[in-house]
Amino acid sequence: MKIRFQLIFLAVVALLSITVNCGLMGGSAAVSSQEATTPNYIEYFELGKLYYSDGNIDEAVSALQNSIIQNPEFTPAAEMLGMVFIDINDYDAALYQFSGVLIQNAYSVNSRLGKGRIHLLRNEYEQALDEYNIVLEVDPNNAESYFYRGVALRQLDEGFLSSTSFIRAILIDETYRQTVEGLIPLSEPRIANLFKMEYLEIERKETINRSDLAALLVSIIRNSAVYSMIIGTDRFQPPQMVDNAGQEINFSDVPDDFWARDEIYTVVGSGLLELTPAYSFNPGLQVTRADLAQLLQIIFVRMLNDPGLSTRYFGLESPFTDLNSSHWSYNAARLITEHDLIPLDQPDIFGLSELVTGLQAINALEKVRKIFMPGE
Repeated sequence: MKIRFQLIFLAVVALLSITVNCGLMGGSAAVSSQEATTPNYIEYFELGKLYYSDGNIDEAVSALQNSIIQNPEFTPAAEMLGMVFIDINDYDAALYQFSGVLIQNAYSVNSRLGKGRIHLLRNEYEQALDEYNIVLEVDPNNAESYFYRGVALRQLDEGFLSSTSFIRAILIDETYRQTVEGLIPLSEPRIANLFKMEYLEIERKETINRSDLAALLVSIIRNSAVYSMIIGTDRFQPPQMVDNAGQEINFSDVPDDFWARDEIYTVVGSGLLELTPAYSFNPGLQVTRADLAQLLQIIFVRMLNDPGLSTRYFGLESPFTDLNSSHWSYNAARLITEHDLIPLDQPDIFGLSELVTGLQAINALEKVRKIFMPGE
């Protein structure tokens, strides 16, 4: 009897074992089947791309979110999801995606471009400019960033820098030409000149020379009154390039094929910059704050039709510890600092001999343009 009971017990145990094993095997098969039919994060990403390209936005969002859930560090899915959110005007959701990527990689070009686009759409042009400048630090040949940087600068009324940014986009990727032509007149001489590398490099220079300054002046300040040597008229006075004997003057150091020849002749002929007694222009001579101040003073005098402005501050107490009120450049220094045309490192030091950077000259001339010629 005891033996029979043991045999029955063993049979039951064996049957339970077979049942459990079959159940486990069936469960494993079910899990394996489920794993085989569930896309992984790459497949979800590819599905998201496909849905996005077909215009199926809801499906694209769902697929991309599943990709991110499976692999939170897979940044292409987050960046594409950000672009999808931009397309449906959900800028906060888009910004969340791009910001998450930038926590992992602060120099992600696509996320910086995405953030820049959001700022542009929100009319936050300074913030957009910051994003595009970061992109160009990482990728100096990014045509998209140059183009949208140009858009931001144009909205900020920075004419010269926006134009050079547009042109850099074209030089990198010719397909931008048609779009840019709808924004600025590429065939106009002042714009066409900007395709010269000498022009494009001015904004990056730590110090500029007299030929750079002449080129910037003619490019940015286009009001004919500035180029008239006769106060009280806005009629352009053509350069009188003759000496006292009536002989035509040719600058000894500005050859006919010099990149800024026409601009130099224009500014000298209109009395904005001077020649040496030997008829040399010194195109490579570096520009100081005193030089730039004198030029800006002439522009103010002509635009305001006020010759007395050139002596107004002489004799007044000087706010500068390095410049007394009888110095030849004092009046110009006071004039441009009161209009905040050149930023000072210290409020009581003008720095006559400090060299001018490309951006300082551009910004000063642009401020003058906005004062007297807004919108030009």
